[in-house]
Amino acid sequence: MNYPMKNFYIEFLMLSFLICGSVNAQHAEKLLHADSLIQKQEYSQALNLLSKAVDQKSTRFELSKVYYLLGKAYLGLENYDKAIYHNKQSLSIRKDLHFEFIADNHMLFGLIEMSRHQNDNALNHFMKASELPYESIEFSGLLYAYIAQVYFRKGNIGKMLYNYKIAMEAFMTAYKETYAMDHSHYRIWRNRLYYDNFFVGYL
Repeated sequence: MNYPMKNFYIEFLMLSFLICGSVNAQHAEKLLHADSLIQKQEYSQALNLLSKAVDQKSTRFELSKVYYLLGKAYLGLENYDKAIYHNKQSLSIRKDLHFEFIADNHMLFGLIEMSRHQNDNALNHFMKASELPYESIEFSGLLYAYIAQVYFRKGNIGKMLYNYKIAMEAFMTAYKETYAMDHSHYRIWRNRLYYDNFFVGYL
């Protein structure tokens, strides 16, 4: 069973945006506000705020954060060309600055490619993200859940179940050890196995 794309990427858009690196307090507040709008699916308002978040005093690192959030907002609006463009800008700046955490850029590319039904491209980006450092256990859970969904689309049930298991373990670790999330992601992805008519006992 295939799900509407919004059901695939909405968990990613609701994943908390982490401010790390050199960002001044006022700019960080704007970025967090924009991210909160994206989490509420208020994408147009987020775009309006982000368009005002860039000024002559913005550092390149701050610009990379703005471009990344623009990519997320455009994904929410299903404007994939603009989502790709802004995410590429973010990734380019982060690479120039030797910024360690670029897994989220590859996650975003993967979701865009899933939206465009380019499953092989999506899987390539997700696998690249899995090889990079990332900022939270919950991110890891979402990443492997999306990898599982790609394998489901490709008809590889063994790899789908294998990656679902990794995802479930990551979600439960986040819940038990950090209490940074509730049970929602865990329930969502277990339910998807039921909807796909696969036996949850495999997990």
